[in-house]
Amino acid sequence: MRTPSAVLFLALLAAGCTTPRERMEKLSIENNPLRNAREGDLCRYRAVRQGDTGTGPGVEETWTLRVSSGGSKGLQRVDVAVLGPARAPASPSPREPGYSLKLPTADAGIAATEVLRLFHRPDLTTEGMLAVVSRDEPEIEGSTRTFTTTVFDRTRTARELTVAIHDRDLLRGTYRIVVVDDIAVLGIVEAELDEVWVVTDPDGALRKERRHDHLKIVESRSAADAK
Repeated sequence: MRTPSAVLFLALLAAGCTTPRERMEKLSIENNPLRNAREGDLCRYRAVRQGDTGTGPGVEETWTLRVSSGGSKGLQRVDVAVLGPARAPASPSPREPGYSLKLPTADAGIAATEVLRLFHRPDLTTEGMLAVVSRDEPEIEGSTRTFTTTVFDRTRTARELTVAIHDRDLLRGTYRIVVVDDIAVLGIVEAELDEVWVVTDPDGALRKERRHDHLKIVESRSAADAK
């Protein structure tokens, strides 16, 4: 029996989504919590970061996503702050101490394009991300599924989106988000970031570096509730 993820991937191929850009644009989950976001909304996450071995207790981080001023028509600015020990070497994707990006507020779901911007290329606009994908034609894979989960002692319907990319910076980057309703900012309650890239040592030798982050929500706060 095929899993929902496998069904979606095959459906994309059957629909003629053969280019990376087409796969990116088709891969999405329903609803966009950001459409109702207000300045001051925030979510805080406890994250565990592991290095190349993927074993041991890992390093603990705190991630915060906050809706801030500076948005524009159809776009909302989200500030991302990451607190934790310095990463050495730094990954090709921006991390600590933080960054900002503008994300669409249209009720058209959350697309893989925006997930890649959020965790890998916040320097690009949506069209910029799609233009880079069209130009470089990286390998793109993805899946979605729906299931039930418990968040803050309440059973909820969750929608999961996973997208994997192999581009000029990453040998492989895999990003997964789990979204539920009634959670601030983007509705994300869990996320995983798994990246593998090549670094050059001082002696000129090349080696692979891997970093894995696993985020789980610990706080969701609405600006409206605070008043």
